[in-house]
Amino acid sequence: MQKAHEAAASGQDPPQGNPAGDDAGPAASAMEVPQVKITDVVPLSDDDPSDAGLAIAGLPLTLGGIVGGVLTSMGIRSRRMRLVGTIVY
Repeated sequence: MQKAHEAAASGQDPPQGNPAGDDAGPAASAMEVPQVKITDVVPLSDDDPSDAGLAIAGLPLTLGGIVGGVLTSMGIRSRRMRLVGTIVY
């Protein structure tokens, strides 16, 4: 790491290869990024390739949950009734 800082300070390209040093062994420099294969279970429709319709469909559920939580916590004073209101909601 020190060599990279010295090279950058002098305007040279930083050294390539094993950043831990040459004596760190082959395991330190042999790290590879695994390749991941992605398979669609159900392909997206041609009308909505980014699937924004499905994301927008969840918005009313989210807002309904927020409104119910706010009304329950702000409108009911006793803990017992808040618990009942939460269970009923």
